[in-house]
Amino acid sequence: MTEPSPPGAHPPARHETLLRVASTACALVIVAATILHALQLRGALETAADARLLTVSRILAKEANRTLLQTRGLIDQVDEVLRAEDGAPGAALGAGLEALLEGLPRQQTLLRAIAVVGRDGRVLAASDRRHVGLDLSRLDFMRSAPDDGRLHLGMPKSGRGFAEDVREGPEHAFDGWITVSRVIVGRADRPRVGAVIGSASWIGDLKFVSSDEDLAFTVYRYDGALLAGSDPAVAKRRTPHPIFTAFLPDRETGAFEDRPGDARRWMVHFDTTADFPVVVDVRMPGSVVIAGWERELIAPLLVMLVTLIALVLYTGMTARALRSRAHSELQAATQARRLRNIVDTAADGIVTVDAQGIVRDFNRAAETIFGVPAAEAVGRPLAALLPDDDPLAADAADSGAALVRWRAAQTGFDDARRARTLRTFRRDGRPIALQFAVSEVADQGELLYTGIVRDVTEMRQAEERFRTLFQRSGEPHLLFDRDGLVDCNDAATLLRRAGAREALLGRRLEDLAPASQPDAPSASVLEAAAAQARADGVKRLVWTARALDGTEFPVEMTLTPIRLGDHD
Repeated sequence: MTEPSPPGAHPPARHETLLRVASTACALVIVAATILHALQLRGALETAADARLLTVSRILAKEANRTLLQTRGLIDQVDEVLRAEDGAPGAALGAGLEALLEGLPRQQTLLRAIAVVGRDGRVLAASDRRHVGLDLSRLDFMRSAPDDGRLHLGMPKSGRGFAEDVREGPEHAFDGWITVSRVIVGRADRPRVGAVIGSASWIGDLKFVSSDEDLAFTVYRYDGALLAGSDPAVAKRRTPHPIFTAFLPDRETGAFEDRPGDARRWMVHFDTTADFPVVVDVRMPGSVVIAGWERELIAPLLVMLVTLIALVLYTGMTARALRSRAHSELQAATQARRLRNIVDTAADGIVTVDAQGIVRDFNRAAETIFGVPAAEAVGRPLAALLPDDDPLAADAADSGAALVRWRAAQTGFDDARRARTLRTFRRDGRPIALQFAVSEVADQGELLYTGIVRDVTEMRQAEERFRTLFQRSGEPHLLFDRDGLVDCNDAATLLRRAGAREALLGRRLEDLAPASQPDAPSASVLEAAAAQARADGVKRLVWTARALDGTEFPVEMTLTPIRLGDHD
């Protein structure tokens, strides 16, 4: 029998460790896949946001260009009227010009006011007659040099239009106004036409076109001057604007990340107008992308969480199953070791063969009985246990005949449960008497035969010696058990004048008492003598016996209790 290897001090440790390592690896793969997916998702959202900014910047650059073209068209109308009036001084401006100026704000919603300003800075005519006579010489468009009819975009100014306390500066780009002006070429007095556009209105128009509340918009001149914007933080930046340091004038469109000084990260796209030196800056807070990214991450994070929880539960349940299995295997191994120890220390030989006659198990007592080591017997045919010249070996060589013999041995129990005895030879040729019984065992559908073998050679030899001494003794000997006479020697047959031993078998001792003494207490005397013999080991008495021919004679009888086999 191959003994199972005993488990270690912690049977489930190795498998449980491998399980936990595998589960940890799976969890890391799941987490890594989720992180990779999250990074890819963020990249995709940033790419989508970048494409969105690119599209919006191009659309708004065209919209800003359209607004400036419309404003230039309004100024052109005033220009034509002024040149038609042959350069008359301001007091001579006709009523047609005033009517034109009053109607122009209705042609463009962004236009707040439009005025004709003389070279001295005084308003000569305006869409709002209250502005006539105002001194605008302090405003930037009056200080700019003549540019041969080109439009001039002024700095942002406070208020809502021409007034006495107008202040200029980038801080007014979010709630003020800007001027779009041009010198009237062809008139001797060279007046200027200045149109007022509301910064907030312009930005509001751009927002309406973009239809996106997440974006911020800023309009710059090519020289970096801020004209209009939606986020006041842009005016507070402390670093040079990347558009004017890294792009213009070489590139008139581009994208970059910007941190204007408020610690926020912006994704920026810019584009320039086709006909004017104006830049439209469209930006999106990085937090918008992050917020969208976080919303999109809810589903994969929930999937990851559920998967990890399921993995933890599976690992825990499997670990418990492994521990339970290891505990069962430990108990089974312990029982197997106990059985192995019992089998190996059994006084009788135990041999197990399969249906093909191959030895599967061979205990230590069987090694002693057959003179064959277990390492040589196990895995070999049954014939390996017997010498080549043994008649049983010929049968054992044929597994079918050997199993027939072993099965026949199963019927070797008589009513007294005596095992069948066979005489054969050991491997070294010495004779041996074997007493054995065979039983069939089904193991996982396979039929095995287990034989319990006992070496009764010495017992048989002792019985033979006893039988020889018993038969050859000159003294009469009779063997009785509870059922009567079971054996006697020739001297006893002669003494009882019996023709054959079989004539005495089965008779009780008191049945041989003299017939002339029917009332004699023969049975009670013999029963008392037998009890004393069992107690003291021997009992002598003088008795009158009767032969089978009726002859009576006195005898001296010695009663001795003995045990032969399993009989008293």
